[in-house]
Amino acid sequence: MRAHRSTARPGEAARFEQPKVIVKDTSKDLGATWEDGTHYVKDVLIVLPRPDLPTYDLKALLGILNSQAMRFYYRSTFPTLHVQTKELASLPLPRFDLASKSGRAAHDALVALVDQRLELEATSRAARTDATKHPQATRIRSLERRIDALVYKHYGLDTAAIETLESALARTTAAPDGSSSARQRPFPA
Repeated sequence: MRAHRSTARPGEAARFEQPKVIVKDTSKDLGATWEDGTHYVKDVLIVLPRPDLPTYDLKALLGILNSQAMRFYYRSTFPTLHVQTKELASLPLPRFDLASKSGRAAHDALVALVDQRLELEATSRAARTDATKHPQATRIRSLERRIDALVYKHYGLDTAAIETLESALARTTAAPDGSSSARQRPFPA
């Protein structure tokens, strides 16, 4: 990296060589993906676990960051095209009480759905025919709706709030011809 730019700050190998959530830093939407530690990345924000906190699985955070609830919050709070570290740190992330049975169950359910979403995305990328891709895309959308439902529940959103949120997002993602564009989540790397 320094060969191309003398001011580059590549960081330590240990920072890159561990599972992490990476967040796009230039986008009108908040978008994150999972990286298992096999790649070095640049020009993104990297979220790593804090060793002094309970053992949250970063995949729970990934599900929240890519949820419709967080997408709505981010769009309505930060009207920029560049995700700043301070913005990311200020997001109202829910806390899971991992000591309680219900808190652990909510955390684990979200992680399980995100794992399924990531696995399905990997097989979807390998699909060669539309006959294979279409059912997988349908299953991906179904998993995204289930992730959204868990996140909505964790934030305590009622049906009216969810309808308002989703309606506002649908209006902001409408294509120029007035049709609704397909929502594509940034889960895959």
